[in-house]
Amino acid sequence: MISQALDRWSKYIFLALAFLTPMLFDSASYDSFITPKTLWIECCILLLALLTVARVALNGEFKLKPGWPNGALLLYLCWSIASVIWAESRSLAWDAAKEALYLLLFCALLQDWLAARRTHAVMLAYAVIPAATLSACCVLAQDFGHVFFPHGLPQFLQVSFARLPDWRGQLNFGFGNTSHIADFQALTFLPALMLYLIVRRKALRGYLLVHLWLSAAAMIVCWSVHTDAGLILGALTLLSAWIRRKGALSLKRIRGRLILLCAGFAAVILFYFLPSPMNPHSAPAHPGIWQQAFGSERWQEGGATRLIIWGNSWESAKARWLLGAGAGNFTYVYPQRHSPRAETDPMWRRYAGSWTNAAHNELLEAWVETGLIGAALLLVLAAAVIVRLLRRMRTANEAEWRIAAVTLSIFVAFCVFSMMNFPLQLPFTQLVFMALLSIAAALPEKSARQFPLDVTLISQGPLLLKIRTLKMRRIGAVTLRGNFPAWGAALLIAAIIVLCARPLMHNYRALQAERAFKYAYEYSARQQTLEAVRAAETALQWDPDHIDARSMLTEKLIQAGAYQEALKQLSILERRFQANELWSRYYWAYRATGQDEKARAALRQIFQRVPRSRDEAPELQRWLEQSSTQSHNSM
Repeated sequence: MISQALDRWSKYIFLALAFLTPMLFDSASYDSFITPKTLWIECCILLLALLTVARVALNGEFKLKPGWPNGALLLYLCWSIASVIWAESRSLAWDAAKEALYLLLFCALLQDWLAARRTHAVMLAYAVIPAATLSACCVLAQDFGHVFFPHGLPQFLQVSFARLPDWRGQLNFGFGNTSHIADFQALTFLPALMLYLIVRRKALRGYLLVHLWLSAAAMIVCWSVHTDAGLILGALTLLSAWIRRKGALSLKRIRGRLILLCAGFAAVILFYFLPSPMNPHSAPAHPGIWQQAFGSERWQEGGATRLIIWGNSWESAKARWLLGAGAGNFTYVYPQRHSPRAETDPMWRRYAGSWTNAAHNELLEAWVETGLIGAALLLVLAAAVIVRLLRRMRTANEAEWRIAAVTLSIFVAFCVFSMMNFPLQLPFTQLVFMALLSIAAALPEKSARQFPLDVTLISQGPLLLKIRTLKMRRIGAVTLRGNFPAWGAALLIAAIIVLCARPLMHNYRALQAERAFKYAYEYSARQQTLEAVRAAETALQWDPDHIDARSMLTEKLIQAGAYQEALKQLSILERRFQANELWSRYYWAYRATGQDEKARAALRQIFQRVPRSRDEAPELQRWLEQSSTQSHNSM
């Protein structure tokens, strides 16, 4: 009975991860969307680990299916963890290593849960689709609200700071950015489409139909080109799998559902693309969202800035092409190098030396961080998942084929997103990737020529180990079963509780640091320097590795003339931060304290990284020349 209760609670946590995570945010934190999700996910993984260990300790089982997807994932994550050894910033690499361990643990726990019952994968879909429905409704409410009733939206839908210059700056529910919202809608669109085409209950079918219409509307207002491309390729993959399995004539049996679905899509498209008093994107300057989108500043510069980011990232990748700069080090090395094109092209010159949060191409980012070896392992991992799903689709029964086909279509869309966005750097889409891999690994193999044979390797002791071999030469499954005495089970559960306590406390401190830094940011915006310093120091007391808090502290210390303390804080900041403002602050602090040689070195760093700074600050160029001449003459 206790084991069944533990299984039930594990199910609740997995479903909570699917339903709550996309909508989770903390308005009291500076980073309202990413950090709260990350901390929530880590806490859930620790709780799942605790429940699983307790179940095994009470004579339960833990199952895994070795295979190419799991092997490739293990190699890739272990390589990322090993990069701590040669990382440029070991502090950032340790953070990435911790994240890799959490993901590896989540993947193992999810596969064990999926192995218990095939319907668990379907339950995840039924949990995440309502979250997508609520997300679509809230995004559409923000889209209408900021035009028709800007002061009437609920507090949780209001946007205090627009991060984008056009209407998309007013849409942020759950993810903070329209491209991430659109990706989430597209990833849930595909399972909802499959369910809509196969379910028999009219009420459920009606809900799924409305959801698909709402999701289409949300993706239109988010207007993400790479999302549309990924969704189209994912849908074509699903259609191809359907026709290959059932034949083209099978579509006639569901033509009524398809016609109704397409009619709704057409109505949604016409509403947003044609001028109308009810259309929030209809105005004399842009009679419809099509003209508004293609006339926006984001569209004009979006493609160009992607090319600039890729060009600069390529320079970082070439610098350490085999091993990389270390996991988690992309933001550390990116500002240090720029493309040679920045010396001649005004557009590239404008962005040279700028900081960015990701390469917006997962393969390129993997190359920068983990070298050619890491990028190759990531490609092998993606290929292993696709091959595994294709093989399962050939031998699966109808229910398992549906799961495999939907998983493959989502994975194809995910791969397209990864070429233009950074889903593997975001907490929820990381979970989606791990869930797709886990489903692929957990799907059963069915063939008359498998010749399964169960072999018990360890039959005595606290843990019993059994493997299932296929064809007498390949391991198909590994099962661990607890055989603890009562006191041993109690001791093991107590030990895992103690082990989980420290990371849970760390997550609590990290959340408090984010909240304290938000106060620092607000004080700084109001020019309240003393209060901003105190709030930044409070954030650092909660989390000494908080980069933004320490960066703000150095800025405020220099403004207050506390140059020696600023230099001390800058030396700590440099371990995790290499943006150009670091060297600018170094320059002013060294110059104010009479350390001209170090000030000249800092200034040379700025001129090397940011070519335009020579033109924008000629007085600094003159000071460098004069100071260098004086230093040479004095020698």
